[in-house]
Amino acid sequence: MMQIIFNGFVTGIVITLPALAITLLFGVLKFPNFAVGAMLTLAAYIVFTLNVLFELNLFISTIIAAIFFGFLLIVIDQITFAKLRVSGSSSITLMVCSLGLGFVLENIARLIYGNNAKSFAIELARPFFFLDIRMNREQMITIIVSTLAMVFMYVLLKHMSIGRAMRAVSDNPSLSLVRGIDSPLIIRWTWFISGVLLTIGGVLIGMDRAIEPPMG
Repeated sequence: MMQIIFNGFVTGIVITLPALAITLLFGVLKFPNFAVGAMLTLAAYIVFTLNVLFELNLFISTIIAAIFFGFLLIVIDQITFAKLRVSGSSSITLMVCSLGLGFVLENIARLIYGNNAKSFAIELARPFFFLDIRMNREQMITIIVSTLAMVFMYVLLKHMSIGRAMRAVSDNPSLSLVRGIDSPLIIRWTWFISGVLLTIGGVLIGMDRAIEPPMG
């Protein structure tokens, strides 16, 4: 029974980072972004490229890919969503645009990497037991990283100037603009942080299962 509960807990916490990214994007941009799953998939493949093809350590690959993918999402936003926001498009229009973007990103990954499942180049380690619960190293990493990410997001949103600005833009974009908050800059920060969260989340999901086009 305890093993089932633990496995369910790990399965739930592995989607913490994508959930944080979805919540952050929805809070600031005010539309449900259905491309998040495909973004996570693409980010995982970027890490895979650095880790397996360029033979970099997985930790280093994740850091490099997270920074790169954060900037890539800013570029994607400028190409796809920015003009729609400026023209006053509704949240439904932005949502439909995100659906199309998701299909594009997922099929780009499929075109480049194929349909076969792939995995990161990490050393195999024996599972261990704690209170008769079977655990492995990947599960421990997932729990620790997800917990640290939740703590970081709490500190960011509650105690840091960027986080407070994000909350202000989320609550009242017009009033925040009057108070001197640079909304376009906050939106770029939102995409960048979401890109970092999605990259790390993609790595955790890839470690737990496999890397494949529909993984998001």
